[in-house]
Formats: sequence, C-alpha cells, structure tokens
Amino acid sequence: MAERRKLLGHILLYISLCRAVFGITTRTPITLINNGYTGLLIAIHEQVPENLEILNRLQITDFCDDDGDPDAIHNQLANNQQNKQCGHRSNWAVMNDHTDFADNTPLGGADTLPIFTIVKARDRRTVLIMDVSGSMFLNDRLNMLVQAATRYIRHTLPLGSWLGLVEFSTSSRTTSPLTQITNDQVREDLIALLPVRANGNTCIGCGILEGIQVLENSTEGTEGGILFIISDGEENIEPYLNDVMYNVTESQTIVDTLAFSEQADFQLTSLSTATGGKSNYYSESPTSTALHDGFTTCVIDRELNSYGAPVQQVLLFLREFSTPDSSVTVDLTSPSGGVVINEDSPEYSYDKRTKTTTIHLEGQSEVGSWAYIIRNGDQSSRLIEISIESRSGDNEMGPMKLTSSVGSALIDTTPPQTVVYAELRRGHSAVINANVVATVERPDNNADVRLQLLDNGGGADVTKEDGVYSAYFLDFVKTDDCINICRYTVKVEANDDYGTAGIQEYVMGSGALPTNYSAIPSSFGQEPTPIGEFDRTATGGVIQLDDSIEIGEEHMNIDLYPPSRIADLKITNFAYADCVQLGWTASGDDFDQGTATSYDLRTSTTFFELKSNFSQCLRIHDSDLIEGTLLSPHTAGSQESVTVSIPTTTNRNMTYYFAIVAIDEAANHGDISVIASISATMAAGGETIEDSTLEMWLIVLVCLICAAIIIMIIGFVAFSLSKNGKDEVISLQSDIDVEISNEFIHTSRSIHPIV
Repeated sequence: MAERRKLLGHILLYISLCRAVFGITTRTPITLINNGYTGLLIAIHEQVPENLEILNRLQITDFCDDDGDPDAIHNQLANNQQNKQCGHRSNWAVMNDHTDFADNTPLGGADTLPIFTIVKARDRRTVLIMDVSGSMFLNDRLNMLVQAATRYIRHTLPLGSWLGLVEFSTSSRTTSPLTQITNDQVREDLIALLPVRANGNTCIGCGILEGIQVLENSTEGTEGGILFIISDGEENIEPYLNDVMYNVTESQTIVDTLAFSEQADFQLTSLSTATGGKSNYYSESPTSTALHDGFTTCVIDRELNSYGAPVQQVLLFLREFSTPDSSVTVDLTSPSGGVVINEDSPEYSYDKRTKTTTIHLEGQSEVGSWAYIIRNGDQSSRLIEISIESRSGDNEMGPMKLTSSVGSALIDTTPPQTVVYAELRRGHSAVINANVVATVERPDNNADVRLQLLDNGGGADVTKEDGVYSAYFLDFVKTDDCINICRYTVKVEANDDYGTAGIQEYVMGSGALPTNYSAIPSSFGQEPTPIGEFDRTATGGVIQLDDSIEIGEEHMNIDLYPPSRIADLKITNFAYADCVQLGWTASGDDFDQGTATSYDLRTSTTFFELKSNFSQCLRIHDSDLIEGTLLSPHTAGSQESVTVSIPTTTNRNMTYYFAIVAIDEAANHGDISVIASISATMAAGGETIEDSTLEMWLIVLVCLICAAIIIMIIGFVAFSLSKNGKDEVISLQSDIDVEISNEFIHTSRSIHPIV
C-alpha cells in the first residue's frame, strides 16, 4: 500500500511537470475513486511514429498488496482504478487515434472508468453545417456567412484536412461529402458549393443528423469527427436538439457552435459544452470580429505545434460591410521598405461576391512591423474589418501561440461569475511577463469591458509564471438588456508593450522521482529569455447566462463578491532579530478585481489552530507592525509587504504560523490564505536562509537517524508481541503529529529533537 501511495504521488508530480513544460493545461479534474485516479491525459506528439507497443506499455497491471512487485512499480507510468481481479490489465481508452490503434478494446460501460486517455492526432474531419433558413436574409447574414466560410476554406483549413458541407432549414441536405483538401483547386470547388439562397424554417436537429451521416459515410467513421454548426434562430421544426442528443452521444462527435445573432437558439452553447466543443457568438455589432474569429479558433486552437520544415504564411484580410461603387484598396510595405504590395501584385486578390480583399504571402517573410495603407474609393465613409494571420517559420522553437477559454461557458449560478483564461506559449515553453488583455463584449449597448489578465499566482491564476494568464469576469449586466438570452463574447490580445515578455526556460535539476533524480525540469533561478516585439489575438468564445438567472437593479447595487484568497503568503526576510517580513500578492475587492479595504493578519504557535479556528487566533494590528500597513491595500495584483514584531521567547523550539484574509468595504471576507511559518530560533537570531543551511541539514540528519532508531525499536516491540501470541490490539501512540498539506508553505522549519 505504501508503494502504491508513493506511485500515485509520482503520477501527480509527472502531470504537474507535463503541464508546466509541455503546455497541458486542461482543467478537467483528476479524481480519486476507490484509491485510483481517473481523468489523466497522455498526449503523444504528432511526430512519434505509430507503434502499438506504446499502448501496450501504457496499459498497466494493478499490484495488490500481497503480491505486488515493488521494483516493477517504478517501471510503470501510472496506477489505475482496478475493477478486475488482481493482475489483470487495467481499463483504458484510445481517443482520436489512428486506425492502427482502433482494434484495441475500447472502454465499455459506465462502470469502467479509465485512468487515462491516450490522444494522438488524426486527420481533421469537419462537417460545416450552415443555417439557410429565411431569417438568414436579414441584415445580410447569408452573405456574411459566405464571407467567413470562404476565408475558412480558402486560407484557414490546413492542407490534408477533410471537409463536408451541409445546409439546413425546414429540412437538410448534403452539398459535399467529406473531401480532403489537397490543393487550391479543391478549396475553390468547395467554395463554389457554399449557399446562395435562404428560405424556410429552422430545423437544427435535421442538420445535426445530416452531419453525422456525412461522417458515417467516411472510412474513418464518426468518432472524433467535428460538427461545426452556424445558426441564427431558434429551432422550430422537429427533430429538436433534445431529440438528437442520443445520436450525438453515440456518434462520439465534437460539436462546435456559432450563435449568429441574439436570436440564435440558447441551446447551442449547451450542445458544445456537453460534447467538449467550442461555443462562439456573433452579436452582429459592427465593431465585432467574432464571426471570423469563431471560424478561425475552431482550427487554430486545435493545431499542434509542428516542428517540420519551416513554413511561414502571412495573410492580410479585409472585409467590407456594404456594396460600394468602388472597392477598398490596400498597400502593404515591408519593414525595410524594399517590398511594396498593391492591387497589381500577384499576392493581391479581390473577391467581388464576398467583398473581401486578401494579400497572401507564402514562404519566408521579412521579420518586423509591416505597414499598410487603406484607400477608400468612395466619397462617403465606410465600415471595414481587417485582420492579419501569420504562421511561424522558426523550426527550433515552434510558433508562438495564444489560446483562450472561459472557466464556464454556461453559467447557471447566482451571483454569476466566471474566469477568462489565456495561454501564451512558444513551442512548449511558457511566455511570461507579457501584457495580456481580454475584451468582453456585453449585450445591447453596454460598453465593452477590458480585463487585465495576470500570471502572478493570485486571484483566479493558479500557478505563477506558467504562461497561463487569468482573471475573474464579474461585470454582468441586467438580464433586461438581453433580447433572447444573455451572451457575452470574449476576445484576448497579447503583446510585449511592457518590454518584459520572455520565454521561461526549464533546466534539468534534482527532484523526487525514485529512479531518475536528474529528469525533473525546473525554472528555479533562470531569467526568462527576451522574445521581442509581438502581437497575438485569440477568441475565448462565449459566456452565456442560463435563462433561470435574473439580474436586476438590486443585484447591481449589492456587493456579492468577496476578495480572492491569498495564495502566496510567505516569509520574505528575517534578517533582523525578533521580527519577520511577510509578503503576498494583493487581493481585490471582488475576487481579483479592484482594491480590498483591509487585511486581517493573524498568528499562532499551532498550525491546526490557525487553520481551523482563524478568527480566535491572535490578530496583528498596525500598531504591531514595524513597517507597512494592513489598512490600505494596494490594487489587485500588486505586491504587499509588512514587517511584524515577534514576541521574545526562551523556547527556541517554538514555531510561529501566519495566515491572512482580505476584507472588502461590504465586510465580505476572503478565504484563509496559505500558511507561512518561521521558527523562533531563526526569528530571534536574525539568521538568513543561507546562514542556516548547513545547521539545518545537520539537524535533519540527526533527526532522521533518531527516527530510524525509534522505528526499529517500535518494530522490534511489535514483532516481540506478535511472537508471544498475544491477541490484544496494541495501540502505540506518538506525541509527534505529521501534517502534509499543500495549503502549508514551509519557508523554514524548526526541527525538534525526539526525546
């Protein structure tokens, strides 16, 4: 059992390292059920050759307490939930894998839970399912849909992708079976099949069943296929979405959705959420780019980081919203001024049907800031949308990629809240210290909200400097402002406006794995490598409120959100006798937004008392501080620091524990922070960590030897009692309590001799 616990600990460490180094940031929970973990994800790189032996090695035998081989355990990757007899193969599943692996027994039944899922890229198979009901003629929706789909097919989908086309209104029809995009002519052939007219009712269920059939007719089948549904209205013809959910579940397809207009069916977001797809929303606002962003993110966010031959591609795309007498023209100039592209250049094209201009640069382009000039041939002002896409040509590092998501696309609790996440990486390395801002488009005429996302380990951010930036979004508007259902669109921008962004390099250092102490990456002491000027944008998709949530004036005037929990309280200095400096990241007024009103800092000489009975512990007031204040917090995300006087004591074995809580103006309290500690010996002597290192190691060594001797004595006593044939239950209690908790940050430890 001890070996099993140790193995499970190694699994969690392995997962943490994978997340840190390889960018595995899924927030699907890992669950402990019956002493086994479920929900692990193992990603196989796209360049790893297909090999069934990989899967055989990942299948694991459960080791029972009485016959397990401890040496063999260290050669296994993970343990599993075992629902078979000891020694049998574990349950496992292959998802989105190549056909070479498809013959392996899949997961069967709700009672067999896999500990891990093996994921390997396969050819992208997407069915584009387009609403062509009568309402699509409103506000030029059909033409805008064709614009976005044309760009998607002509430029966004990579070569080798498979695409099918389906239309639906009162009924549905397939306009193209799954077709592999092998060259530009195939792209143009598919574009020619895009819809030209709209009429009839709205049968979303019809389109879904048609899309599943397109996948079934392919050699790969439905599993892992993507249905991309665009619709502008509520369903009003059977079969309804609820009627076809069983078919979607059985087909194991992923459903991406794009709600086109405020009238789009509210169930679209739920459909994406239920199938692991992406949900998007276009409000038809003239300042919104969400329509094209929705098409782009469904491809870009799923692209793997390739390390093949360097291929760079730059695409400038300009869309017009009206039918002009003369088209808008663009001139593009390279950073050095040596390359000028205009309407006479071969890279330049104008599509009269979709009213779009594109400049497509193939091959290696000059690095730096390209300048463009847009000329309006009409006398009156005109609205246009412009976007630029580029692909990296760096064969060593891989492309810099920004992806974004929200903690919950569908919110069904009051008061509503969610988190906006953005991950910025260069290849597998985290990009830190960047300027990352989310813009949340709100319903009706409510102003957009700009939200600074941080990677500081505070508030919504889980881990400091891991390339994942986050912040709470709380600025919801009254539900009366929404026509049908309250939807919000999220877009994220990242750049190096501060001049501080860099790549967080990881180095190999010692660690805790039992068989290879040099295989644990670490970023300790490493300065980030400057990355230079860049700009990236990504869509976070949609935030949608359930129709059960009602927000009125009373909600807008009440402070319902407490400050965030402080997750990084630590001892920052104890160089002066009988005092200690504490540091932490400032919480906010509402979670990690705004500014708190005050801090409640308390101390105890007992960890458990501070953890379980915080309000009864000794409170530290401003009068107890040598430096700093607890009454004037800084803005969320800022660094806080106070210096506390430590009572003089002759008991050098005593340890002081500290915890802190942020309080807002409505007296809402955040949760208790992590607990920091310092020994009385260090606090009294004014030692630095470096000065005490040798002494601490000597004490640790002595204690380990003493502990080993006591364990041997206890073992001998227990063995002697069992030899004497006694049936009594012997209870050996120790006065030493051992607490292992991720809530407890040990800046230093006081080691007490065992007597």
